[in-house]
Amino acid sequence: MKRLILCSMMLVAGCGARATKPATQPAAARSPALAENTTLGRVVVYRNGVAYFERHAHVTGDTLVLSVPTDKIDDLLKSLTVTDERTKLPTPVAYRTDVPPGHDSVVEMTITLPGPAPHDLLLSYVAEAPAWKPSYRVVMGADGEIDLQGWTVIDNASGEDWSGVRVGVGSSAALSFRHDLRSVRDVPRDALRPNAPFALLGTAEDPGAKAAPTPAITPTTTPTPPRPTAPASTEAIGSSLFESPVPMTVRRGTSAMISILHERTQGEIAYLYDPKSTSPDAAFPYRVVRLKNPTSSVLESGPFALFGEGRFIGEGLPDPIPAHGVAFISFALDRQIVVAPAAPTSHESIAKISSIENGIVQAEMRHAVKRSYVIKNRQSDLVPVYVRHVVSPGYHLTTPASEKLGDSQLFRVTVDGSSQTELAIEEEAPVARAIDVRVPGSLELVQAFLDASPPDAPLRARVASLVAIDKTVRDGTLREALLQRELAAYVDRATELKAQIAELRTAHTGTALQKELQKLLAEVERSQSKATAESASLKDSLTVARIAFQNRAAELTLPSGDRALMALGRQE
Repeated sequence: MKRLILCSMMLVAGCGARATKPATQPAAARSPALAENTTLGRVVVYRNGVAYFERHAHVTGDTLVLSVPTDKIDDLLKSLTVTDERTKLPTPVAYRTDVPPGHDSVVEMTITLPGPAPHDLLLSYVAEAPAWKPSYRVVMGADGEIDLQGWTVIDNASGEDWSGVRVGVGSSAALSFRHDLRSVRDVPRDALRPNAPFALLGTAEDPGAKAAPTPAITPTTTPTPPRPTAPASTEAIGSSLFESPVPMTVRRGTSAMISILHERTQGEIAYLYDPKSTSPDAAFPYRVVRLKNPTSSVLESGPFALFGEGRFIGEGLPDPIPAHGVAFISFALDRQIVVAPAAPTSHESIAKISSIENGIVQAEMRHAVKRSYVIKNRQSDLVPVYVRHVVSPGYHLTTPASEKLGDSQLFRVTVDGSSQTELAIEEEAPVARAIDVRVPGSLELVQAFLDASPPDAPLRARVASLVAIDKTVRDGTLREALLQRELAAYVDRATELKAQIAELRTAHTGTALQKELQKLLAEVERSQSKATAESASLKDSLTVARIAFQNRAAELTLPSGDRALMALGRQE
């Protein structure tokens, strides 16, 4: 028999195994095999408070005994796997359940090894461990080349040396929780009464009969609630696994900084503007490094130190970068780029007409919103600037974006030195609306939509006729307003001239001027009479045109032959 004691630190991060010999052990088990130790071969540390351990054991007997602290046994039971390296078959594990829980109590777990000895075993399990901490170095090169280096800090709090061990780190996307697997769970059951039938069914003849109650499954001990430790996220970021290419040594109680990544990738130095920023410096975009994750694993969130032209240029702390994804790492605010946003503007157009009844058009409108930005470059060099835009709920972009970053769209523009450029971003949403063509301005929307229909479409001709009548009414209304202003001016001028003529009649030397004013008054009165006649005639014409427009508009209906065409909307 081989005994392996898993000490109190074992499930913290995998403590060293040592061979022991119990006093009651049979003589046959007191063999040299008792002195053999397991060997720690691999450790993978995660960012959720656990680590994965692999150990190898050479057993010359047919039994392996593990001694596990009772407060650590649940973590071991939910993850322990013991595999014969020769047969690749798992082996069962037996353990006592009557050991009272306590900080110093230990449970022996016995593994019986079938087949001829010796046995080479692989033991793997998950245990609590401090999270690893990533950091990165970015060295900017020429022509968009970036030297990307990744490092991780690992803390060995296991209580044993990791000597010649393959060390790796895993993503925080994995969940970890506590669960009670050791406790015995009794299920209460009803006792069967003597001479009682096996089942009692309620019937019309026996309304008092009742079915046997369904027993509730009640654990004897309440399991500890799950303890998720991975951060919540609206977007899955996948998982990552980096492992040291060669075995290494990390002494107990020490920490090590290990290189996990060193690759070349593409990137550039640019500026990133976020119009949603509430910073006092919101008018100035951040200087950023845009880079691509060259690996098939997630780059966990950690500090990035940035170097360029042989010097340190800044540091940033981005979110996790998905595999082969792109990230923008902000590292400076130099105020060399100024962005001035304009107030949003909006307009509507008809996208589809579904029906027209009695001059009421049931239409699907395109409600478009445009946001414009003037970007000014104070530097002498050309620079790329990315503008971040979040599409409003229910809208979609009509201006193509350069790329997507999380839930945002990015628009890339290049700005020459000491100059400025304008970026316009438009998005639209469908809006159902009933349009009354008799309301001013509505008919133009319908005509603009029909301009894309075939020239011989009957509805197009009827709407064109309505538009002509509407134009006549609008032009006549404007002329009528002008005539009324002219008439008011004529009346005022005539009143003024009459008063002047009356005043001159009392003067002895104003005869010539009086005659001139009388002549001018006659001309004003003739113009007033002419304008009055034109106004009266125009009013009659407008009355006829308005009535004609109202009647034709009320009769405007989408014929059955046009329904299929108009239901398709404009073809773009």
